[in-house]
Amino acid sequence: MIDHEPREVELGDVDALRDLAGMAEQELKTLALATIDELSGLTNRRGFDAIASHTIAVCQRADKPATLMLFDLNGFKQVNDTLGHAAGDRLLQRLSRELRATFRDSDVVARFGGDEFCVLLSGATAIDVQRPLSILLDRLEKSGEKPPIVFSVGAATYDRQKHETVAHLVQEADIAMYR
Repeated sequence: MIDHEPREVELGDVDALRDLAGMAEQELKTLALATIDELSGLTNRRGFDAIASHTIAVCQRADKPATLMLFDLNGFKQVNDTLGHAAGDRLLQRLSRELRATFRDSDVVARFGGDEFCVLLSGATAIDVQRPLSILLDRLEKSGEKPPIVFSVGAATYDRQKHETVAHLVQEADIAMYR
Protein backbone atom coordinates (compact mmCIF):
# COMPACT_ATOMS: atom_id res chain seq x y z
CA MET A 1 0.00 0.00 0.00
CA ILE A 2 2.95 2.31 0.56
CA ASP A 3 5.38 2.57 -2.31
CA HIS A 4 7.84 5.02 -3.80
CA GLU A 5 6.52 4.37 -7.30
CA PRO A 6 3.06 5.31 -8.58
CA ARG A 7 0.89 2.31 -9.40
CA GLU A 8 -2.68 1.34 -10.18
CA VAL A 9 -4.92 0.64 -7.20
CA GLU A 10 -6.56 -2.77 -7.51
CA LEU A 11 -9.70 -4.09 -5.85
CA GLY A 12 -7.68 -5.99 -3.21
CA ASP A 13 -5.79 -2.80 -2.40
CA VAL A 14 -9.05 -0.93 -1.82
CA ASP A 15 -10.21 -3.60 0.63
CA ALA A 16 -6.87 -3.49 2.46
CA LEU A 17 -7.02 0.32 2.66
CA ARG A 18 -10.60 0.14 3.96
CA ASP A 19 -9.49 -2.35 6.67
CA LEU A 20 -6.52 -0.15 7.58
CA ALA A 21 -8.78 2.93 7.83
CA GLY A 22 -11.16 1.02 10.11
CA MET A 23 -8.29 0.00 12.38
CA ALA A 24 -6.99 3.57 12.54
CA GLU A 25 -10.49 4.89 13.31
CA GLN A 26 -10.91 2.35 16.10
CA GLU A 27 -7.52 3.30 17.55
CA LEU A 28 -8.53 6.99 17.61
CA LYS A 29 -11.87 6.18 19.29
CA THR A 30 -10.07 4.13 21.93
CA LEU A 31 -7.60 6.96 22.57
CA ALA A 32 -10.46 9.45 22.92
CA LEU A 33 -12.26 7.20 25.40
CA ALA A 34 -9.09 6.94 27.47
CA THR A 35 -8.33 10.68 27.54
CA ILE A 36 -11.69 12.51 27.49
CA ASP A 37 -13.95 12.97 30.52
CA GLU A 38 -17.39 11.80 29.43
CA LEU A 39 -19.43 14.18 31.61
CA SER A 40 -17.59 17.42 30.86
CA GLY A 41 -16.20 16.67 27.41
CA LEU A 42 -12.85 18.01 28.61
CA THR A 43 -9.54 16.23 28.68
CA ASN A 44 -9.32 13.94 31.72
CA ARG A 45 -6.36 13.64 34.07
CA ARG A 46 -4.64 10.96 31.97
CA GLY A 47 -4.95 13.11 28.85
CA PHE A 48 -3.89 16.22 30.74
CA ASP A 49 -0.71 14.57 32.03
CA ALA A 50 0.36 13.63 28.51
CA ILE A 51 -0.55 16.96 26.89
CA ALA A 52 0.87 19.05 29.74
CA SER A 53 4.25 17.33 29.58
CA HIS A 54 4.43 18.05 25.87
CA THR A 55 3.24 21.65 26.30
CA ILE A 56 5.86 22.37 28.94
CA ALA A 57 8.60 20.83 26.78
CA VAL A 58 7.56 23.11 23.89
CA CYS A 59 7.57 26.15 26.20
CA GLN A 60 11.04 25.21 27.44
CA ARG A 61 12.42 24.96 23.91
CA ALA A 62 10.84 28.29 22.96
CA ASP A 63 11.92 29.89 26.26
CA LYS A 64 8.30 30.78 27.06
CA PRO A 65 6.55 30.58 30.44
CA ALA A 66 3.71 28.21 31.26
CA THR A 67 1.29 28.66 34.14
CA LEU A 68 -1.07 26.12 35.62
CA MET A 69 -4.35 27.15 37.24
CA LEU A 70 -6.07 24.62 39.51
CA PHE A 71 -9.77 25.12 40.28
CA ASP A 72 -11.80 23.46 43.04
CA LEU A 73 -15.57 23.97 43.28
CA ASN A 74 -16.68 25.26 46.67
CA GLY A 75 -19.84 23.72 48.11
CA PHE A 76 -20.05 21.02 45.45
CA LYS A 77 -20.84 18.28 47.97
CA GLN A 78 -23.67 20.41 49.35
CA VAL A 79 -25.15 20.81 45.84
CA ASN A 80 -25.06 17.02 45.37
CA ASP A 81 -26.51 16.40 48.84
CA THR A 82 -29.32 18.97 48.67
CA LEU A 83 -30.20 19.21 44.96
CA GLY A 84 -29.10 15.76 43.79
CA HIS A 85 -26.32 14.37 41.64
CA ALA A 86 -28.00 15.48 38.40
CA ALA A 87 -27.75 19.10 39.62
CA GLY A 88 -24.11 18.51 40.52
CA ASP A 89 -23.48 17.10 37.04
CA ARG A 90 -25.10 20.16 35.45
CA LEU A 91 -22.88 22.42 37.58
CA LEU A 92 -19.77 20.57 36.38
CA GLN A 93 -20.96 20.82 32.78
CA ARG A 94 -21.64 24.58 33.13
CA LEU A 95 -18.17 25.22 34.52
CA SER A 96 -16.67 23.09 31.74
CA ARG A 97 -18.46 25.17 29.09
CA GLU A 98 -17.37 28.44 30.68
CA LEU A 99 -13.75 27.32 31.00
CA ARG A 100 -13.71 26.25 27.34
CA ALA A 101 -15.31 29.56 26.27
CA THR A 102 -12.94 31.69 28.35
CA PHE A 103 -9.54 30.18 27.69
CA ARG A 104 -7.64 29.96 24.41
CA ASP A 105 -7.70 26.92 22.15
CA SER A 106 -3.97 26.59 22.82
CA ASP A 107 -4.58 26.26 26.57
CA VAL A 108 -5.03 22.78 28.03
CA VAL A 109 -8.38 22.70 29.86
CA ALA A 110 -9.07 19.53 31.83
CA ARG A 111 -11.32 18.01 34.43
CA PHE A 112 -8.75 16.84 36.91
CA GLY A 113 -11.14 14.71 38.93
CA GLY A 114 -14.31 15.08 40.95
CA ASP A 115 -14.87 18.81 41.30
CA GLU A 116 -11.34 19.87 40.32
CA PHE A 117 -10.39 21.41 37.00
CA CYS A 118 -7.13 22.76 35.66
CA VAL A 119 -5.96 24.98 32.85
CA LEU A 120 -2.37 25.04 31.59
CA LEU A 121 -1.67 28.30 29.78
CA SER A 122 1.34 28.26 27.50
CA GLY A 123 3.24 31.52 27.09
CA ALA A 124 1.64 32.96 30.25
CA THR A 125 2.98 34.02 33.63
CA ALA A 126 1.02 34.16 36.89
CA ILE A 127 0.25 37.82 36.14
CA ASP A 128 -1.06 36.94 32.66
CA VAL A 129 -3.73 34.62 34.09
CA GLN A 130 -5.47 37.46 35.91
CA ARG A 131 -7.24 38.69 32.75
CA PRO A 132 -8.85 35.38 31.71
CA LEU A 133 -9.69 34.67 35.37
CA SER A 134 -11.48 38.02 35.56
CA ILE A 135 -13.34 37.23 32.33
CA LEU A 136 -14.38 33.83 33.72
CA LEU A 137 -15.69 35.36 36.93
CA ASP A 138 -17.60 38.00 34.95
CA ARG A 139 -19.14 35.35 32.67
CA LEU A 140 -20.25 33.28 35.66
CA GLU A 141 -21.74 36.29 37.44
CA LYS A 142 -23.60 37.53 34.36
CA SER A 143 -25.06 34.09 33.59
CA GLY A 144 -27.28 34.34 36.66
CA GLU A 145 -27.69 30.57 36.64
CA LYS A 146 -28.49 28.78 39.88
CA PRO A 147 -26.87 27.43 41.84
CA PRO A 148 -24.01 29.87 41.36
CA ILE A 149 -20.57 28.47 40.57
CA VAL A 150 -18.11 29.35 43.32
CA PHE A 151 -14.55 28.10 43.26
CA SER A 152 -11.10 28.42 44.79
CA VAL A 153 -8.18 28.75 42.40
CA GLY A 154 -4.43 28.55 42.69
CA ALA A 155 -1.77 29.21 40.09
CA ALA A 156 1.85 28.16 39.65
CA THR A 157 4.27 29.16 36.91
CA TYR A 158 6.58 26.43 35.64
CA ASP A 159 10.17 26.70 36.82
CA ARG A 160 12.51 23.95 35.64
CA GLN A 161 14.58 24.34 38.83
CA LYS A 162 11.56 23.62 41.09
CA HIS A 163 9.30 21.43 38.99
CA GLU A 164 10.88 18.16 37.91
CA THR A 165 7.49 16.92 36.65
CA VAL A 166 4.02 18.21 35.86
CA ALA A 167 2.93 16.64 39.18
CA HIS A 168 5.24 19.04 41.04
CA LEU A 169 3.66 21.98 39.22
CA VAL A 170 0.18 20.71 40.10
CA GLN A 171 1.23 20.30 43.72
CA GLU A 172 2.39 23.93 43.89
CA ALA A 173 -0.86 25.17 42.32
CA ASP A 174 -2.80 23.03 44.80
CA ILE A 175 -0.96 24.60 47.74
CA ALA A 176 -1.63 28.08 46.31
CA MET A 177 -5.33 27.19 45.89
CA TYR A 178 -5.68 26.25 49.57
CA ARG A 179 -3.95 29.46 50.60
